[in-house]
Amino acid sequence: MGAQEWLVNVLDPDQPGRRTFQTAEFGPQGALVADRATPHVCHLLRTQWETRPTQQGDRLFLMGQLINLDEGTPLAQPFYKRFDRKLKRQRETPSANRPLRYFQP
Repeated sequence: MGAQEWLVNVLDPDQPGRRTFQTAEFGPQGALVADRATPHVCHLLRTQWETRPTQQGDRLFLMGQLINLDEGTPLAQPFYKRFDRKLKRQRETPSANRPLRYFQP
């Protein structure tokens, strides 16, 4: 399995400099997630591949965490999706461009 990683730079005209976040799997466009409750606000879906121990031995998981772009802080605890046949199919499907759906049951 090949995994891709990107650096997403956030530029804010009200603050000097930039904030940089590393994300995997979805690319810069897929990593930005609209906040449905607040118009004109989006968050970063920071993702990375991790090997985690399970009862069946070590398994590969995709970790996702929503980041508040204004402060650069996590909005919630990370969530994990085990790499299995279903996730493999989702990764290979061209219409699988909605990253948060990866983490839904």
